[in-house]
Amino acid sequence: MNTTQRGYHAAKRELLAMLMAVKKLHHLVFGRRVVLWSDSVAACGMVNNPSSAPDATLLRWVTVVRGFVEAAKHVSRNNNPIADALSRMETIVPGQERHVIMDDAELECFVDEKLERFALSAVVDDEVLQEAEEYIVITGRLYRRELGALPRLVLDSPTQQALAISRVHSELGHRGFGATFSALRSRYFWRSLRKD
Repeated sequence: MNTTQRGYHAAKRELLAMLMAVKKLHHLVFGRRVVLWSDSVAACGMVNNPSSAPDATLLRWVTVVRGFVEAAKHVSRNNNPIADALSRMETIVPGQERHVIMDDAELECFVDEKLERFALSAVVDDEVLQEAEEYIVITGRLYRRELGALPRLVLDSPTQQALAISRVHSELGHRGFGATFSALRSRYFWRSLRKD
């Protein structure tokens, strides 16, 4: 947010955050039934009842948000401690070195899985550790990270991969290889993605 936007009243800032989120994540939420959770009662109220927006600017924002979101639901701050933690995260400057956001247990588990999968010896070399830093576990699912992009869900099962290809191809209205591959690449990761 710029300095002008930081001066907005709380409900307007919350609604602006919702707007920025759906614009940033439009490729993930478009065509899906999405419920947006927020700790702002006022912003949720405006999204659920657009006629309650006090001015034209907020009404335009609500209209854009409603294009991607089915409903907005309130969650109290006590039940959502992550929201405060996210707002207190330090800003990462583009080009700045990023550090792994994986705790030791997750990293150790990931390395153990890699060792078993590739039948490596007990000696872990730097290459495996470097590769482990490219991944993160979120709510029990493995994601591959890349600088400047959202983490991509790792699909290792051929069944999951075929289902993802079919689903994305259908969502796009049966468009060609380029569009389907681009959409798949932005959401998922597996080594033979281009070939499949």
